[in-house]
This record gives sequence, structure tokens and C-alpha cells, in this order.
Amino acid sequence: MKRIYDKDILFDWGQKADLQSVFSSTAIDFFGCLYEKGEFLSQPCEEAEYLQIVVSGTISIYHIREDGTRYSLAQGQGPFLLGDMEFYQPSPSLFFVEALTDTMTLAIP
Repeated sequence: MKRIYDKDILFDWGQKADLQSVFSSTAIDFFGCLYEKGEFLSQPCEEAEYLQIVVSGTISIYHIREDGTRYSLAQGQGPFLLGDMEFYQPSPSLFFVEALTDTMTLAIP
């Protein structure tokens, strides 16, 4: 994962996700994340540090059962919100979130 702090790039990403009104405020301290295909945005037992909005790319959210089989919960493209459940009730994630393509997110600590 590569972090992006350039405000012009972040503003463009916000426009792509139709989030101009949300991210036009300088009061929100956010940054961008670039994930390569195959990277995990979140994994089980990791504390979620950020609320992330997938701006572009495709992600898969899944769980691996005790017998090793994969249970798919969702697959989607941006805009997609990640970390909302952990934001309201801090706890480790139970699911894998994997980038199926190169993926860009806006992250709020």
C-alpha cells in the first residue's frame, strides 16, 4: 500500500466518487491509499485504523471457514465504504478485504 497526501490528487479522487461536499472541508484529516492487485485492505484479527472509501478498483470481502473453504460476502467497485462497523464498535475485523484490481481509497483515521 502506498499513501498519497497530495491534496490535488485527493480532491480529484473525491470528485470521482462524487464526494466533493464531504471532502471539501480541510477540517477532515484524510489521505489516499493505493493498493495493488492482490493486496489486503483488511484482514482478520487486525484492528481497523481507518474508515476507507473505495474510489476506484474492485474489492472482494470474504471469510475463510474452519474447513478452509472461502465464503464470499461481497464484491464491488467504488464507491464502497469499508470500516464502518469497526468505526462504531471498535473490534478486529472478521473478514478479508482483498484488492482484485489496482484500487484507490480515501482513508480517514
